[in-house]
Amino acid sequence: MTTHGKAQTDTPATGTGIETCALDGQGALLIPSTLRRRHHWAVGTRFTIEEDGDALIVRPAKPFPPTHLEEGLGCTGYLGPAKSLEEMEAGITEALRFQWRDEQGAAVAEPSVRYDKS
Repeated sequence: MTTHGKAQTDTPATGTGIETCALDGQGALLIPSTLRRRHHWAVGTRFTIEEDGDALIVRPAKPFPPTHLEEGLGCTGYLGPAKSLEEMEAGITEALRFQWRDEQGAAVAEPSVRYDKS
């Protein structure tokens, strides 16, 4: 058993085992330096804490908050009328066919579906 600051560890070199740390007067837990280095957690890394029965699951916070599909639909760049699923699938299929034929070196007409790349 080795001591890292206020934390003690029974962790073998393989990175498995049990880590022990203490809760300080401000409610903070000191994560042992071996774990911080292994996971590349720097000072200021934010974490989420999830309760699971009598256990706490601590994970680094994701850099972006969860979103819903409806929130991102406006970022696709398409400004025309709404397309049905069948129209979208047909356009994708046609564009993929064109790309494949282009990569094969075959002479092919431009696809009828245009994509605004701006």
